[in-house]
Amino acid sequence: MVKKIEEIPAPGTRFTFQYRGKRHLKQGSLFLKEGKTLMENHLGDGSFGNVYKVDVYPVQYYPKFGGYKKMFKAEGSPRALKLFDKNADPSKARLIEKEILEECRVGSSLPHLKTKAVHDDINGSPALISKLLPGQELFYILDDILENLLELSEDMKMEISKKLLDMYKVQVDLQGLIHRDIKPENILIHLNSDDPELRKINLTDYGMAIEKGSEPCIIRGTLQYAAPEVSKAVTMGKKKFQYTSAYDIFSLGKVFYLFWSVDKKHNIKQIPFIYTIVKNMMHPNPEKRPTIDQTIEFFNSNYEIYCNEKKARSAAVCSENRATLFSKPNCISPIENIENTKIASSLPTQFPRYLTR
Repeated sequence: MVKKIEEIPAPGTRFTFQYRGKRHLKQGSLFLKEGKTLMENHLGDGSFGNVYKVDVYPVQYYPKFGGYKKMFKAEGSPRALKLFDKNADPSKARLIEKEILEECRVGSSLPHLKTKAVHDDINGSPALISKLLPGQELFYILDDILENLLELSEDMKMEISKKLLDMYKVQVDLQGLIHRDIKPENILIHLNSDDPELRKINLTDYGMAIEKGSEPCIIRGTLQYAAPEVSKAVTMGKKKFQYTSAYDIFSLGKVFYLFWSVDKKHNIKQIPFIYTIVKNMMHPNPEKRPTIDQTIEFFNSNYEIYCNEKKARSAAVCSENRATLFSKPNCISPIENIENTKIASSLPTQFPRYLTR
């Protein structure tokens, strides 16, 4: 059992905590800027907790004071603090505790998060600390596009689409995981940079993630982004399901659909190969959905063809009809083209209806 730390009060101090390092328990302090309250640093919220921006400072034990104190002139590191509310619904206390343990276990091994558990509850609530990722939720970006408050160029949307696929491959697939809760609220996109290398996309909230090949587990996640096979299992009264990566592919496909549907200017119907990607990712049969590697290969190959044809048309060099982009022999398609197959019936038809908090 970890003994609670008593710290000498200092300006701006709000909390003290302990987290387990590689070899031993480390000490740290969470500070907010002078005059700031926790709610003023609120970054986002979820079903079980809220996320805040804090600064983590190293501390040193001072025998004279009998406690820990912030080291002199120590520089703080910005971090994301996730507070879980056990009092919100007592019936879900065990579920919340399990999610904390799972999110810490999975997040601690992910380079983009480096999640650590807080051993001393903060204000009576368990907490996690992770890297502070730049950007804002894709949810709000889509909402701004829908309300005509933000406009993304076609090139920018293509860049984001490619990075979304790469994000899943690096942060989920290569980690041997199935995320199970891919949705716009859990995707952070950093757009405020002129350098494409600095425009990052990250996936968060690994509380429901499981390892590939895991035994059937309790059905969880956001219903609006659930694959049809899971929705069917719920309808049949099943409580457990054997998840595969095809489940995540479906959810990511729905995110793709929303991303390319809220914008009337650069719409999914105007770019056939994007439509084909969504159609395949959201195939009702999970066995016929492409892998993430197949999807990335398909996107890269056909995007290059699309760009070349776009340049040719703008220069009035090519006089071919644009109507059937995929009927050309040079269109590389590792994904099976599904003829006369409608996109899964669970496709969202209206953005606000499916993106509710």
